[in-house]
Amino acid sequence: MLSAGDRAAIRAAAAANGTPLFVYQRTSLIRQVGRLADGLPDGVGIIYSVKANPNPAIIGLLLDHCAGAEVAGVGELAAARAAGVDPSRLAMVGPGKQEADHRAAIENGIGMIVVESAAEMARLQTAAAGCGPVSVALRVNPGRGSGGRLRMDGDTQFGMEPEVAVTIARDHERFPDLSISGVHGYGGSQQADPAAIVRCTEMVLDAAAYIQMETGLRLTWLDLGGGFAQSVREGDPSLDVACLKAPLTRCLDRYRAAHPWTERIMFESGRFLVAESGILVASVVDIKVNHGRTYVILDGGIAQFGFDDRTYGQRAPAVSLLDNRDELAEEIRLCGPLCTPADRIAASVNLARPRVGDLLCIFNVGAYGLTGNPGLFLGQGFAPELLLEGAGATLIRRRFTAADYLRATAPLPDSLR
Repeated sequence: MLSAGDRAAIRAAAAANGTPLFVYQRTSLIRQVGRLADGLPDGVGIIYSVKANPNPAIIGLLLDHCAGAEVAGVGELAAARAAGVDPSRLAMVGPGKQEADHRAAIENGIGMIVVESAAEMARLQTAAAGCGPVSVALRVNPGRGSGGRLRMDGDTQFGMEPEVAVTIARDHERFPDLSISGVHGYGGSQQADPAAIVRCTEMVLDAAAYIQMETGLRLTWLDLGGGFAQSVREGDPSLDVACLKAPLTRCLDRYRAAHPWTERIMFESGRFLVAESGILVASVVDIKVNHGRTYVILDGGIAQFGFDDRTYGQRAPAVSLLDNRDELAEEIRLCGPLCTPADRIAASVNLARPRVGDLLCIFNVGAYGLTGNPGLFLGQGFAPELLLEGAGATLIRRRFTAADYLRATAPLPDSLR
């Protein structure tokens, strides 16, 4: 899984930066974009979902190979701009965008703003007054079609029914500074069944066709979602993207034949592109036997990569010692350093018994690793991030410590004591 050069680079990175730390494999990031592109129909673009990993270095690297990116709010927009991304390649999404998000999107000249409701359309018109035309896509929710672990269609807070989208489009005179030019739909995350992805795609295409038939609009921009499953834990389903190309090509060929003015059709992806690249490197700080079970305590855990093993039904992550030993493996329980029983990385893994000071690698944590975690719990802070390429690892985010957090706080006034 790791070459001798990778191991040497990780060892040097840990010595220079301390542990825990994140390492992302550059070759994996580029390979995953290629894998997904090969499994999608010709002429279809890939949009990177920045929420999966918002480090500007990762965004910039992926945007060298993707058609664009989607950002959810001002913070992710700032990260994309810090990566040097042309704002015309960005779409802003999210069901709770506020005035600051709308204004930032407009002022930066973002390529597309995805609207989730009639009320948001009215708020966006207020923000866009005198600045138009601002390109808008309507997020449709045509009903449940996904089979993903994290469902976002049907009875959820996301998007609008196609009939509501038609009502908004017919009422276009209320929105003189907004130009409805696209449709967005997303069924759910971690979809491993190709048939479910095709079904969700067909539902969004049908909704787009219905809106155009009812209103006379000519939609030129389609984001058909994605949710491509990527295994992150032992036993996780993983999608064979090669199974998508033929059925999705048939769907899109039919749609394009009826709507030849369509200019851009895209699928979005986050976890599939970045999860495999990430490795959390942690040090063993203690080993003990309690009631017949061996516990190995690391200096990194759920404060670094966010999901304890109960989230995944007791399934263990892929782990290994950085320096393997030719010793008999035994069953151990991996835990992090936090003062809570929730900080359990794996209920049961088989490893040659580690020693205090050993480096242990936890794999497939490139998505939601740094951001989807309680990093400030017990003052842990956030681990540094490095990009691994060849024989070296480059620091792309320094460690965020408790001192950094405290600098943002204010002392209690004497009057309140």
